[in-house]
Amino acid sequence: MPTKKKTIAPVAAAIALIAALTGCATENTKTPNETVAPEQTQTQTQEPAPEAWIPEGPADDWTAELTDPADPIAEGTSIGLNLIAWAGGHPANDGVVVVPWGVEGPAAGECGFDEARAGAAAKIRELAPQVDEWRVSYVEGADTVNAEGQHVAKIAMGDWGYGPVLVRAGWAKDTGGQYAEDQTIAQQAGSGLWATCWAE
Repeated sequence: MPTKKKTIAPVAAAIALIAALTGCATENTKTPNETVAPEQTQTQTQEPAPEAWIPEGPADDWTAELTDPADPIAEGTSIGLNLIAWAGGHPANDGVVVVPWGVEGPAAGECGFDEARAGAAAKIRELAPQVDEWRVSYVEGADTVNAEGQHVAKIAMGDWGYGPVLVRAGWAKDTGGQYAEDQTIAQQAGSGLWATCWAE
C-alpha cells in the first residue's frame, strides 16, 4: 500500500500542472491588436467631419480686380470690382459695386456728379500702370452694404487708398475725419469741385 500512495501523488501533481499551463495558454492567445480598447477605435472611426463654414457676409479683406478696366466707374465715384480671393476661402464674387468708405462724392443730379465721375476715372487711369493689386477691406463695425445693395469698403489701389486719392483730387469729401488733411489740401489748391460746385 505505501508504494501505491507514492505513485498516485506524482500523477495528481502532474495533472494539476498540465491544467494550469493549459489555462495560461488560453488566456494569452490574444494578439496586441486585439487588446486595444473598443471604445478608442470607435471614437477614432466615428468622429464626424467638421461642417463646411459658410460666410454670412462680406469678408474682411479681398484681392480684387476691375470689372471693366476701360470703364472702371460703376456709378458716381463707386467702382465695379470682381472680388477674387480671401484667405478664409470665401467664393469669388464678380461684378460687385464698391462705394469707397469714409468719402462722399456728388449724388446723381447734384452739381459736379458727371465731373466727379470723369475725374475719378481719369485718376484710376493715371495710377493704373503703378497698381499691381487691388484690395477691398470692409471696416469692422461699419455697414458693409448700403440701401442700394452696393458694398461699402476701403479700396486700395496698390500703395494708394482710393478714398483719399478722390478727396485730395477734389472729387469727393471726407465724411469720417480720416482724410481731413487731404481735404484741406484740395480746398486750398482749389482742386476738382472745390473750384466750382464746392467753392465758398
